Amino acid sequence: GGLQYRWVGELSLAERHRLKSGLQASLNRLSRDFNSEISGACAALVPLNQSILQPPPEESYTARYLQLRESSQAEPYFRAVARAVPSGNDLKLRQLDMATGLFRDAEWPANWQPMRRRLQARWHQEGREPIKGPSPGGEDLGMLLDIPRFVQVSAGTSAIPPVWRAAEWLIFELQPAHLRENVLPELLRRHLGVEGSKEFQVELVTKTSPPQIIFSSDGVEVASIGKTADASVNVLDLQYERILRRGLRNITISRTSAPEWGRWTLSARH
Repeated sequence: GGLQYRWVGELSLAERHRLKSGLQASLNRLSRDFNSEISGACAALVPLNQSILQPPPEESYTARYLQLRESSQAEPYFRAVARAVPSGNDLKLRQLDMATGLFRDAEWPANWQPMRRRLQARWHQEGREPIKGPSPGGEDLGMLLDIPRFVQVSAGTSAIPPVWRAAEWLIFELQPAHLRENVLPELLRRHLGVEGSKEFQVELVTKTSPPQIIFSSDGVEVASIGKTADASVNVLDLQYERILRRGLRNITISRTSAPEWGRWTLSARH
């Protein structure tokens, strides 16, 4: 069950501190569950890769998507899914048709250009060091997430680790309506309790300047909590090690999460 909160004006400072600490602990757990849920949704669409020398064929992605859709396991987390595939010095976009499960060539949408530049930079820089999961950055990527698909380009030795290179990227565009109407309300009820989730004003905002509202328990369209929050936590830090290990069990992924990571900030105020 969720924490039951009281917030009375004449509470002692010690009691206020205790309640704020409890709220912070609840938001920390909510952040972990949110990251895990989004990571799981991404991982579910990643086919098992049986070869370390080449990425899975496109048909594997189609088969995985159709399998999930037919089994009713695919919740509407994403409004778009695509593959970014190296082609010469650029990246070609292959977008998933949600109706048929087939991929088709597509132009890069205007709001995907920051992601395109990000992946182009990675494509030209990679291949000179052991595999590392994507690290946080300051790009304004909106609702877009990227998952690299690595292949081994050097087997390595007992003294030198193998070298991996991204052969392509999966791009997921989150469906904000599903986050606002289903994912976040359920997580708030789970971690704050039914009453607690009604008692607090909660906002989820981007780290851009100015911040953009993704979710507000009050339905406001402009961020209003900011530094007056009683507790806050960063969210949307994908568990890349969980996703990248799918089908490639012998790789080492040198990425650990950090409290300051996460593309968005969730804040709560009484």
